[in-house]
Amino acid sequence: MTDTTVKLPIWDSIIQAWHKVHGAKQTVWGALLLIIAIMVGFAILSGIANAIYIPLGSVISFISQIFFYLLIAGMIYIGLQRAQDTPISYKMVFRAVEWRLGAKLILLYILKCLIMLPFVLILLFTVFISAFLHVMTMGFSHASETVNAATVSAGFSSPLSILAFIIVGCAFIYTFTRIMLAVPFLLMQNTGAWEAIVLSFRATRCNFWRIVGWYISLWLIMVISIIPVGIGLIWTLPLVYIAYGMVYKTLSANANNSMMIK
Repeated sequence: MTDTTVKLPIWDSIIQAWHKVHGAKQTVWGALLLIIAIMVGFAILSGIANAIYIPLGSVISFISQIFFYLLIAGMIYIGLQRAQDTPISYKMVFRAVEWRLGAKLILLYILKCLIMLPFVLILLFTVFISAFLHVMTMGFSHASETVNAATVSAGFSSPLSILAFIIVGCAFIYTFTRIMLAVPFLLMQNTGAWEAIVLSFRATRCNFWRIVGWYISLWLIMVISIIPVGIGLIWTLPLVYIAYGMVYKTLSANANNSMMIK
């Protein structure tokens, strides 16, 4: 049976995204500056509210974090549209603020946190067990006098904890990579939150190492662009969003193929 899985061409996707940066910089930076202005406004409002009534300031700060998440989703939407060669506008940054879509994105964020939570809990449990075993080897009577930060540090540095960090860390990276396209699927196809995660898993199959290579390549480009007083960010920040859109454009075919096979 012929393998119809689409493979991500790492450099080709980045190069194509680079070509699409031309003509998109003003829109992307306009949207980014708008986000900065909005968040500064929230910060000022939160500061005033804290001076009047601290809980009110906390509520405003919480709302600002949600709003920031939705605005970043709007930035992703701009990159997705540019990758599709459709017209873009800085106003698209408010795409995710629409309440139905915004609610789905918030639910998606919660689901992604729940998916990642077991990895964190396993690490903490491993550290706890390692620290406990360390205390046991010291003897309870002596340990009661010396249980301190050094004991906790021993829990982190034990062979068991190091092995757990490696295994769980790899599992975390693998899972994070597989669900990276959930937001684009939700934005572009208006799917449900869980459906977006499922489609992301389908789209990224057989592409884990290619996506890791894509991440590393973009990271290196960003680092190099920062060296000349950050001037390169004028081009590379728009590149990141558009390159993300190119990954979705390329790999979304895998999700569609999976549904056709079923």
